[in-house]
Amino acid sequence: MKHLLKMSDLSPAELHHILDVAEELKAEQKAGTTPALLKGRSVALMFSKNSTRTRTSFEVDVYQLGGLGNYMNAATELQSGRGEPLKDTARVLGRYYDCVVWRTYRQSDLEEFAELAGVPVINGLTDYAHPCQVLADLMTIRERRGTLAGLKLCFVGDGSNMANSLIVGGLTGSLERRVEATVKQHVVPLVRNICQRLPEVLESQQQLATSLPQFKPYATLERNDIEDCERDVLNDFASR
Repeated sequence: MKHLLKMSDLSPAELHHILDVAEELKAEQKAGTTPALLKGRSVALMFSKNSTRTRTSFEVDVYQLGGLGNYMNAATELQSGRGEPLKDTARVLGRYYDCVVWRTYRQSDLEEFAELAGVPVINGLTDYAHPCQVLADLMTIRERRGTLAGLKLCFVGDGSNMANSLIVGGLTGSLERRVEATVKQHVVPLVRNICQRLPEVLESQQQLATSLPQFKPYATLERNDIEDCERDVLNDFASR
């Protein structure tokens, strides 16, 4: 795997390998024996959106592993903010840096950037996917429960980058899926695609389509209605 652009880039073996390595590094960090795996390496942290946790975690992690993490605001600090073509930014950063983390809007821009940069590119969040957050979620679940296999993962919320990535990450990590989304149409096509790649996980696309309850989009609901909707979903999930 050269890039991490979305969860479906990972095979089940690759996903579990990432979690295994992450657990080892976490233990070494606590013991004060973190290996300098990124010594002499530089990572561009390019953010087109505001960020607290993702930016901080990447900056600290690159530093702890002995590398240089260079944060840059793509809107105000780079020429891309003045209209420089994406291909030029990708080629310049690819010549100076060993890896690029980019938080941006369109997944298609990230995919194009990865094709042109010539170095590994990591998705720091797009409107379509947030793979790093989901890897952290799966790591936490495995730490607390000891395994991912056979566990039930329930997502309650709107069809979003997190819904997309949790669905794919859950399937890839061998969790049982329970998708409760208020914007059904955003997640069904994605999971149908994953069903084709992982036919042993779900028996058929028909099974998936009939398992997703139809809710009104959040935009059409008042706050009390949203809370009632979420409460009904959780009660239904707990009774299964």
